[in-house]
Amino acid sequence: NWNSWINYGYDAATGKLDADKAMAKVIEEFAWVYNNVEVELYPGLMKGPTATRQTKAGNDWDQAALLEERLQALPIFAAGDVKIASSKIRIDADYLDELSDWLGVKSATAAFKVIVSSLDANAVPRNIAGADISMSGGAIASIEFTHAWVRLKAPTASALDWIDIDPS
Repeated sequence: NWNSWINYGYDAATGKLDADKAMAKVIEEFAWVYNNVEVELYPGLMKGPTATRQTKAGNDWDQAALLEERLQALPIFAAGDVKIASSKIRIDADYLDELSDWLGVKSATAAFKVIVSSLDANAVPRNIAGADISMSGGAIASIEFTHAWVRLKAPTASALDWIDIDPS
């Protein structure tokens, strides 16, 4: 519903429309979670949004739950327009250093060990050919694991559409 996005930015006193006001508020809520909530490593939704907000720490699921709650409280979203999404993701070789940094380790092997022990016991290390290393051997070229983020319905260039944002 475009009306909620437009009405959020309309100032009746001046008759002016700030078309970016609603999206700026979405970005503000995202930035609060991203900048204030530290990453903790444990599997699944455990703490919930209240404890995550209070402790300012949580895993990807709990950070997504907190952001979902903050966004759903905005008057621009209808029920169901903000939700937690999850799927297997693959971090390829180009981003393994960033993954290692995010996890606080120094190598792809160490990152995989952290993921398996704390985030997703079913994570899969893959070699350059995409085969499971535990079955075929080789160096880690990518890692697949389940991850959670927020999906929201927001204005795009042509319509209201689903976009993904990841506070963790």
